[in-house]
Amino acid sequence: MNRNKNSTKREKSTDAKEYGTELTRALVQFLHSAGLDKRKIEVAVRKAIRQLPAAKTAKKVANIDAGTASIVGAAFHRWFRSKRFMDVKGQPAPLRLLGKGKSVQSLIALEKGSVQPEIVAQELVRLGLVKRTKSGLYMPTSLHSLIRKNHPYLFEHVAHSIVRFLHTVADNANTPIGVTPLIERYAQVSAISKSKIREFRDFSSQQGEALIDTMNDWLEANRVGSGTRRMQGSAQAGLHVFAYVASRGDSHRR
Repeated sequence: MNRNKNSTKREKSTDAKEYGTELTRALVQFLHSAGLDKRKIEVAVRKAIRQLPAAKTAKKVANIDAGTASIVGAAFHRWFRSKRFMDVKGQPAPLRLLGKGKSVQSLIALEKGSVQPEIVAQELVRLGLVKRTKSGLYMPTSLHSLIRKNHPYLFEHVAHSIVRFLHTVADNANTPIGVTPLIERYAQVSAISKSKIREFRDFSSQQGEALIDTMNDWLEANRVGSGTRRMQGSAQAGLHVFAYVASRGDSHRR
């Protein structure tokens, strides 16, 4: 999961089962709107389930609501952008892991999540998203908080990404003529040299970061306050950017 710079209102906290239901419902509704009848969708779903590999024993993870992923992303954004949590050079300042004042726990607490901030802080260490320095303080492991193992945080991120994309496609299909649709574009060539893939990763990351930073500044400037009346008249909005590399003929990775 990449560092989430989306500064909009977080989704309502929920668990992994509900994310699974939300994702499945979005995919089924999209297939139905594309012309597939219920019987064909049911056959396709059953076939996909039969092709799943044998279940493995799940590793135990902290009892954390999958919705906490949104809080983690917002907290990391604050760490990289808020003067309160930056050093004199404009970089994320080393923090104590737990406790009041300048700590990872207090950083997470500012996002007002449903899970105890100290539990989330400790989970970030376990996931390798923050690291302990020689001084005993903690720093982000890197600019991009990437989860490299199966975890509720990762599941939520993937589910939301797919659901949001399907909502954008559906919204654009129903956008009246004369109204600007939500951007949904991609740049692609059928083949590049494998020796250029690393250069592509670096270049796309640099360009994507610049775009996200600009968009995030605009979103922050137009964020609605937390008052009940204001929230009732608001909507969640954001921009999602990702790059991909697929082997030739591998349509499932595109």
